[in-house]
Amino acid sequence: SGKGARKAMALLQWNQLAAMNRHYVHYSLRDFFSTQQKLGIREICLWAGAPHLLLDDESRPDATALLALAGEYGLSIRVLAPECTLYQYFINSWNETAREKALGYFTQAILLTQELGARVMLVNCGGGAKDMSEVQAQQHAVQMLKRLGAVAAQHSVTLALKAAAQGESNIATTLGGVCGLLQQVAHPNVKAALDVCNANASYETAGDWFEALGSDIALVQLTDGRPGGHLVWGDGIVPLDDVLGVLQRNGYDGPLALEVNDWGYYDDPMAADARNIAALRGHFA
Repeated sequence: SGKGARKAMALLQWNQLAAMNRHYVHYSLRDFFSTQQKLGIREICLWAGAPHLLLDDESRPDATALLALAGEYGLSIRVLAPECTLYQYFINSWNETAREKALGYFTQAILLTQELGARVMLVNCGGGAKDMSEVQAQQHAVQMLKRLGAVAAQHSVTLALKAAAQGESNIATTLGGVCGLLQQVAHPNVKAALDVCNANASYETAGDWFEALGSDIALVQLTDGRPGGHLVWGDGIVPLDDVLGVLQRNGYDGPLALEVNDWGYYDDPMAADARNIAALRGHFA
């Protein structure tokens, strides 16, 4: 069932795993890349946030330098994840000036995605005033995603919209919210991203997401939770075997982003990644 279900029971591949650098904020990008090489990771979902990358509404990092650094460690960048919730740029901004700045910021991110050779950019609907009606907030998000979808199409990039964590937004924090938004946007370059951890925190399963969206899921964030938290596998309560079974039955062959993002991992992100990869290693070809 679902929209455009994939061929069933495709074997999950090791190179679908795409490590993320969000928890390396107290370390250099080189430290992150070096650790991934040692762990046997080959693909990266690059979190485009300070201090690793300086991205704003008028400029973007030098893609050539980033590719050269990643290349030193045998890594390729498969997904770009611009910061959507901590900084001043929000897809769901209610202020007109802020929306125009956000358009510039996410446009720069799309250009960087293309320059890095990636084809998917991860976003969510962060922002939005708590006293704004849901209808009005959705209108702002729909307008922004339509404009960004047009830019993404020009640069062969797919935007993957995930559910924001509860408290990060006043819209699109659940499967139903994401589906409703995608139906209104109705752009071929705006798809869905399943964040396993955020889904678990909303009492949803990977099966629910694939039943509703099928092949419109362009990215999966494969992270444990208790129920949220973006934890190392084994530190949370999400049934990993169940999640991977859903991915296999739906023939999911896209990127699996490993977003580890809890303060408890910031002092020693290398050890966190080592435990995470150890928990996953036996499940992939």
